[in-house]
Amino acid sequence: ARTRQPGRQRVVHLLAPLAEEVHNALAADLARALGSQDASGLPPGAGARLRIKLDLRRFDTVPGTGVMLEAAWSLRPAGTYVPALACVSRVQVAETGAYAALVAAHQRALDEIAARIATAARAQAAGTPACPPA
Repeated sequence: ARTRQPGRQRVVHLLAPLAEEVHNALAADLARALGSQDASGLPPGAGARLRIKLDLRRFDTVPGTGVMLEAAWSLRPAGTYVPALACVSRVQVAETGAYAALVAAHQRALDEIAARIATAARAQAAGTPACPPA
């Protein structure tokens, strides 16, 4: 996201549609957390080892208070019909600053959701699939 302030009104511009911004942020966070690369968009069998689906149910911003994200997500080994592990994560980040601070709070909340997904992915790889606390 980019911000500018023409006159007294603050305008926030997303560089891409929100869904794409969220996907890119989560993919980068997960790649770092899992020591891998983002294989989304590659043909089947081209190296993807884990299939992750995410439904961002809430993406709330309350100026002067903070942000709240709620995501339902699932993961399973790619290319298998193993039942997916289905989880829900709720993350609140308090932030009383201006809009730029709220954007940063959303980024921290997405970082936390990615960390929870990575924790579940490592547990699944170890043979003990479990959802992290919501």
